[in-house]
Amino acid sequence: MPFGDWKDFDDCVRSMMEKQGYDEETAKKICGKLKAELESPGDVAKAADELWTMDLTVLEGSGRRFGGVASIPEADRENEVVLKSAIEEALQFFMALPVVHFYHTEKPLGLIDKAWFEGEDFRVEGFVKETPDCDAEWAAMQKGELNQLSIFGKRRSGSPECRLPPRQRTSPCVTKALWLYSISVCPTGTAVNRRTFAEVLKSIVQKATTTASALIHPTVDGPETKMPDEMQNGGEQPKTPTVEELLAQVLEKLSALEAKLPGVEKAEDGESPEKEEEKAVQKAEDIQKAETRFTALEDLVKGQAEQLKALGTKLEEKSAELETLKKAVPKRPVYVVQGEAGAPKSPGAANIRALESM
Repeated sequence: MPFGDWKDFDDCVRSMMEKQGYDEETAKKICGKLKAELESPGDVAKAADELWTMDLTVLEGSGRRFGGVASIPEADRENEVVLKSAIEEALQFFMALPVVHFYHTEKPLGLIDKAWFEGEDFRVEGFVKETPDCDAEWAAMQKGELNQLSIFGKRRSGSPECRLPPRQRTSPCVTKALWLYSISVCPTGTAVNRRTFAEVLKSIVQKATTTASALIHPTVDGPETKMPDEMQNGGEQPKTPTVEELLAQVLEKLSALEAKLPGVEKAEDGESPEKEEEKAVQKAEDIQKAETRFTALEDLVKGQAEQLKALGTKLEEKSAELETLKKAVPKRPVYVVQGEAGAPKSPGAANIRALESM
């Protein structure tokens, strides 16, 4: 039966796949929604208004997962240090729409769904859209060609060095507060923060089958879990916990975490932002001094190598001159006069006697 601009449902699906580039499953979802809305009496205008809506369930089901380190509080290629406290403050706003871009361009690849700190390192996990426009980038990530992360935002507060262009900074610019706008996946060796990385993660994706299963999300593979014996032997499968039971488990874990909060707060209060900034600056200066010493040593080695090369050249020249002199000196003849009978057997003595008798 025709609907909209299509002859039938299959024609709609075919059109969405060929002209819009959708896969078959997504095309069927779109056509199903269009058909239901267009066939509702007096609701055509509303269907047109609600056609392109964001489907979060499709995003949650993406198997293209990645993770890595997006920022480390040490001097980067622009001699800038972004403090851990600055990122922590910005995360509450960034996570409202945590966009992942390709190499600081306007091309969106996906979203970040987890962000945390491991020591001083800012770690994230996220996913790339399972759409044709992101196939090339995902393939590059799988090959290890896109394997770094880089943050992008606007500095709100920083040290006086931040007013200078990167090349003119003699000590690190310390960013104390910022707006975090996006995180980019970058080609190898292009991220401003040298030690960041991105890697592909395997994931187990469980699709929701009921409205209650919205609690299920993709999770990163851990150690392989052994199947319960009763399932291996063909017995009854373990009972699936109800929503109430799951909530009770969550509350129990929250209570356990709450009991640990006083100690956590004390640990967080033990180090002020000023102390954190001082440590970051000291670490950056130590790295810079080490790089300076290495450069000086490298220059010294290069100088010694050049001197050795010059000495070698001179030695070759002297050797050539010596060979030339050897060839230029004429060889003088040596005369030996044989003595008479009874004369000394030494040729030298015989020569002397022969000369005396002349």
